[in-house]
Amino acid sequence: MLENQITPPPIDMVMPPANTVIAVVCYVLLGAFMLWTLVESNRTRSPVPFLIMLGGLVTSFQEPFLAHVGSFWYPEIGSPTVMRFFNVSIPPWAIAAYGLYVGGLTVLVHRKMSTGITAKQLWTMYFMIWGFNLGLELPGLNLDIYRYYGDPPFNILGFPMTWAMTNVAIPMFASAVLIAYKDFLSGLRSLLIIPLMLMMGVAAEAATGLPTWLAMNGGAGAGAKFAAACITLSFSLLITHMISLKFCKSNNQRRTT
Repeated sequence: MLENQITPPPIDMVMPPANTVIAVVCYVLLGAFMLWTLVESNRTRSPVPFLIMLGGLVTSFQEPFLAHVGSFWYPEIGSPTVMRFFNVSIPPWAIAAYGLYVGGLTVLVHRKMSTGITAKQLWTMYFMIWGFNLGLELPGLNLDIYRYYGDPPFNILGFPMTWAMTNVAIPMFASAVLIAYKDFLSGLRSLLIIPLMLMMGVAAEAATGLPTWLAMNGGAGAGAKFAAACITLSFSLLITHMISLKFCKSNNQRRTT
């Protein structure tokens, strides 16, 4: 019989009471941000910011798949479940977290790229999102409302930084696509932004995270996981570099001189 390559999840975890507090905080912040995007959509006479937020919420359907291949676990014991796929149960607050991270950050990056951004500003946002991702994850990890397992590489205080490398690709890639196709995504076709956010979220995560997922689920040792994480980092940097070449003001100006 072939050796099992997949590390079993910590199924004995119990969801702590802090889960309720996290859920309240996430949904309050989500409500505030969605209200802001409604105001922004009214100000700009464009539904795009609000539709991006709705698309961010829909993108949460990728979470069970990512948890399965990316080796993280939400406690099932003592936890309400809003969806369950791949034997992974997702708590309600995770939906709001997707709205805030995927939706909210894409709105901000899209807004900045639409009004003009330099390569330096884009890279600054890129690494700021890394820091934001780390800060967003650490409270939940410290409260043990979910956990990364399987000895992931680049682990900082329980958070594998490979996820910062892949997660940041979503607002970058999604913003670039929405700007590139802004003429097509107008009128009733703007509603396509909602399913497109899900499609772009899955594409961005897989395009950057696949090497690490293969190592994590292939029985690889620490050295191979580290090498795979370095490839994930290079893919994340490559996507952002290619976006900067096409959408940053400094590069456009350089091409016209």
